[in-house]
Amino acid sequence: MKVFAIPHFELPKNSVFWWRLSIFFGAAILFALVVHWIRQAPPTAASTGWAYQQVEMLDQAGDLYHALELLPNALAEASSKQAAEDFLKAVETRKKQAPSASTQIVSQLQTTELKFIIPRLLFNKGVIADLMQDNLDAIRWYKAALEKKPGMSIAYVRLALVHERMGELEKAEGYFLKALSIQSRAPLTRFHYGMFLTRSVVRPQDALKEAQFLEKVRPAYSRMIIEQLKGE
Repeated sequence: MKVFAIPHFELPKNSVFWWRLSIFFGAAILFALVVHWIRQAPPTAASTGWAYQQVEMLDQAGDLYHALELLPNALAEASSKQAAEDFLKAVETRKKQAPSASTQIVSQLQTTELKFIIPRLLFNKGVIADLMQDNLDAIRWYKAALEKKPGMSIAYVRLALVHERMGELEKAEGYFLKALSIQSRAPLTRFHYGMFLTRSVVRPQDALKEAQFLEKVRPAYSRMIIEQLKGE
C-alpha cells in the first residue's frame, strides 16, 4: 500500500496550464498528508491525564524528542497509560513510513516547476530526518529550506530544537531569537522558547514572560511552562 501516492489527473492534451495545475494540487495533497503524518498522534480522550496531554502537546508542536522524555510520566499515570502506549506504537509506525514519505518528497523536488513549494518540501525532508534522529541531516535540510525562503520562522525553531538536543545551547537560543525576530507573536515559537528557558538555559523570569504571553492565546502551553518552572 502506497501511503503517499500522488493522485493521477486526466488532462487535456497540450494543456500546459492544466498540467501545471495538476502538479500544484498533487503537491498540496502531499504536503497535507506528510504534515498530518509527521504530527499525527492518537486523539486525546476526555479522560486522558495531564501527563499524556503534555506528551501530545510537545509532539504536535514538533518536538518529539522532548515528548518522549516525558513519556515515562504518562506511562506511570493511570489515566494516561493507555494513550501513552498507543503513542509509542504511533511513533514506530511513523518511523516505518518515513522512507516512503521521503521518496515522495524527493520525487516532487525533482519534478516540480512551482518554485514556491520547494522550501516546504525541503523543510519536510528535515522533519523526517528529525524523526529518525539524524541531527546533521535535519540541520542540512532546514538550512536548505531557509536558503529558498529566509522568512520561514518555523525552520529556525526546528534548528533551535536540534541544536538544543545536541547541547549547542548558544546556537539554539540564537535560532529561537531569529524566529522571534520574524514572527514575534507566534504562539508555537513562544512555547518552544519558553520550554527551552525552563530546561536548558534556566532563566525563570524570561520563561515566565513567555508563559504570561501564552496565558490567553494558548493556556495549556502557559500551564506547561509554569509547571516546568515549578519542577512539577
